[in-house]
Amino acid sequence: MNELQKEAAAIKPFLTSARRRLHGFAECGFSLPKTTEYVKNALLSMGYKPIDLGKGGVVCELSAGERGTPAILLRADMDALPLEEETTLSFRAENGCMHACGHDMHTAMLLGAAYLLMRYRRELKAPVRFLFQPAEEILAGAENMKRAGVLTGVMAAFMLHAVTAVPFKTGTLLLPPTGVAAPAACFFELNVLGKSAHIGEREKGADAIEGAVALFNAMQKEREKMGEDLLLSVGKWQAGDAANIVPAKATLSGSIRSMHPEKLGRFGAWLEERCERFTGDTSAHVTWLGGCPPLENDPRLLSMLEEALSQNGFHAKKMPPSRGNAAEDFAVLANEVPAVALAIAAGESGRGYEYPLHHPRVLFDEDALPVGAAVYALAAIKTGLQTFTNQSGA
Repeated sequence: MNELQKEAAAIKPFLTSARRRLHGFAECGFSLPKTTEYVKNALLSMGYKPIDLGKGGVVCELSAGERGTPAILLRADMDALPLEEETTLSFRAENGCMHACGHDMHTAMLLGAAYLLMRYRRELKAPVRFLFQPAEEILAGAENMKRAGVLTGVMAAFMLHAVTAVPFKTGTLLLPPTGVAAPAACFFELNVLGKSAHIGEREKGADAIEGAVALFNAMQKEREKMGEDLLLSVGKWQAGDAANIVPAKATLSGSIRSMHPEKLGRFGAWLEERCERFTGDTSAHVTWLGGCPPLENDPRLLSMLEEALSQNGFHAKKMPPSRGNAAEDFAVLANEVPAVALAIAAGESGRGYEYPLHHPRVLFDEDALPVGAAVYALAAIKTGLQTFTNQSGA
């Protein structure tokens, strides 16, 4: 274990406390008042000057290097899921939100990295910008941060994602394959409007549920035409007010995703045209919500980090190409500057960590926290020794 890892291990009590506080008052989307207050107070106590960024973000910077040297961006997401927690943890959230994707772990790790890098600032050759981002779960936060200017003067970006219920020892770094590592994705909301009537006089109404079902079936057929690599998921249906009333409105919420973003565009255009073809007393309208491009890891930056992890005693495993459909809005930032998204094992299956991400009973191994903090810090130190000016790393 090198000195950086030893210092990270020494602050595990702080990391654990931070993670549990963040977990207990989990918040969703862009509205993260308790979370951002905690993050800013922690950063202030370390000597930073955090500021609000965009809609619900927090950013601060550690200066280093020659004047005008571009910065390394370290990003953690802070938002939770709108999910009732079903764990027996003493610090479980009881407000209808849950950190079921490990963002409390990410935020605690990045706070730990901020602490470590303040102590290692003499080794830095480039400034480090810390981004605590909202609204990753709705694929809208990174775009908002980009528009707020978070990438101004940034030469490279880095993130960590905690995963659990995996066949790897806690603390193992999972190196992504080259090329596209996560699909392009977008969320949508479909509103089908009909006409209300008493069920005994159905002929006077227009059933929005019937229209929604017909539209859903048409969507499934169109998806099949486009091939297996286009995923369509409708996870939420809302319709009707009473059992004896013809429903006047039905709302379908879901997402589409693919490794080929042009397919999202084609399907979206088809869906809009299909909604326009509703006739009679029933109409339909689609609203496009958050989204992101495919996530690609910069090969030169990834190679540099892989070598640094090996030289500094971290255990890393190269992952094979995957056809997973979990999107990550860090892709918005990675589409602008060279970037790498690493995963860290935080719960080995067979050792009490059996539920997957987004499950109401998911658990994370806090032994991953100091490892993650050290990896964030190492990425900043080593990346600052390089020069990255575009996506190819040239």
